Amino acid sequence: MSYRIEQINNTILELLGNKLKLLTSKSQVLITIQEVSVSPDLSNCRVYLAFFPEPSQKQVNQFINSTRVELQKTLAKGLSLRKTPRLQLIYDSRPDQVSRIEKILNDYKS
Repeated sequence: MSYRIEQINNTILELLGNKLKLLTSKSQVLITIQEVSVSPDLSNCRVYLAFFPEPSQKQVNQFINSTRVELQKTLAKGLSLRKTPRLQLIYDSRPDQVSRIEKILNDYKS
């Protein structure tokens, strides 16, 4: 990955992290950005989100649909690029899988 893409990924991570903190400050759900990945041509940006406690798929879809436009506007204002990458918010279930595997391993040790 080139240095420029890494810089853009980090900038997007910071911008969206701050905006998500504002959006979820009054809710009972903790949302973390696991990974940001911008395509080499800067046209698309995948943002992997993790939720705690684990919500239902319906709640995840509802959150993603309701905040995508606002997060896209945040990117457009915060990035100094000719064209703003199109945001794609993706639910990342890896933390849930890791905790499940850890539980199985702990049960096996006992």
